[in-house]
This record gives sequence, structure tokens and C-alpha cells, in this order.
Amino acid sequence: MSNEGDGMEYDPELDGIEVGCVLRGEWLVIGKLGEGAFGEVWRVESKEFKHRAMKIVKTKESHNEIWALKKLVKSRYVPTIHAQWQFGNQTTLVMSLGIGDLKHYREANGSGEFKPRTSMIVTWHVLHALQYLHSQGVVHRDMKEDNICIKYRPSDRIAPILLIDYGHSEDISKAREVKEEDRTLRSSCYSSPHMTEGKQSTKGCDL
Repeated sequence: MSNEGDGMEYDPELDGIEVGCVLRGEWLVIGKLGEGAFGEVWRVESKEFKHRAMKIVKTKESHNEIWALKKLVKSRYVPTIHAQWQFGNQTTLVMSLGIGDLKHYREANGSGEFKPRTSMIVTWHVLHALQYLHSQGVVHRDMKEDNICIKYRPSDRIAPILLIDYGHSEDISKAREVKEEDRTLRSSCYSSPHMTEGKQSTKGCDL
């Protein structure tokens, strides 16, 4: 794992991220995957790792995600952090990447729906992944199609999906009432009653 201070200094705020640039002398930027309330995500690769996601967020908003990913490191359903560094007021994480999220695959399907068998398989794995998260005291708090990705190797039947984006995750043992700003950052159509009403987070927030 790369550490702060290793390799080339590159400040996204000053220089901007562009396709073809190399960060820390190692990570080649292939293209932009998207952006959201917490920052932006790019697809990168190195000599050792192909198909990785690079997420750039404000440091003060990265703590939950880093905490959750490191706590859940033993799960094949959770992205692995391959590199992490801080520069200025931003933190960069390089981690596992899927080939697309469920929303993309559903919309790409002519009917806009999954076949019953596909729905059953995906649901089983999502519930199995959540069971592991909750057993480790982590509640995701932002479950939606966009945050469930298919892995690059569909043959991995043991864990063919990745649950991503842990920016809203929380330690169940330290759960608090949901702040107003937290509620506005989520997709309201996916929010659980707990989140919408500002109640204390529980495992039920993910179901």
C-alpha cells in the first residue's frame, strides 16, 4: 500500500485530474467513472493492478469509509484498499472496482428488469454481504442499486458482487440520530424510514 509522501506529489485541486496522468509515479488514470456528494471517482491501473477505482474526497468526509473498509477487510464482498494518501485537504483511496453497478445492468436490459433467477442470486449475495457487515458492527446506511457492483470475474460465484461507497457507514454500537445534512445527501427513494425520520441508525437501515 502506498503511503503519504511516497512517489510524485500531485495536487488534484491545483493540477486537476486528466486521463493519461500518472499519480504517485504508479497509478495511470484511464477515465472518469463519476462524481457525487462526497467527491469523484476515476478508473486507474498500475503495473501490478488492473481495473481499480480511485476515489478522491475531502479528508474530513473520508473517515467513515476508511474505517469501514479496514474493518471489513476479510470480506470478498467489500473493496480492498490498494493505496491511500492525503494531500492538502483531500484523501485519495485506490480500491477494487467492479465492471458496473446493478442500475447500469438493469437499465441496459431491454425490459428494464432482471430475470427472476438473476434477482434471486443477487439478493442472496447482497443479504449475505449485509449479514457480514452487521456481524462486524457496521451499518452501510446507503444501500441502493448504484452501490452494488458486479465483479470483473463473473466466475467468482462465491462472491460475485461488491458493496461499495461506505461514506455514510457507521459503527452500530455508536449509532446516533441522523442529522439533517445526512438526510439530504442520500437518495430519498432508497432511504429507510429510520433515515427519513432522523431516527437512530440500526441494521434495519440497510434492508
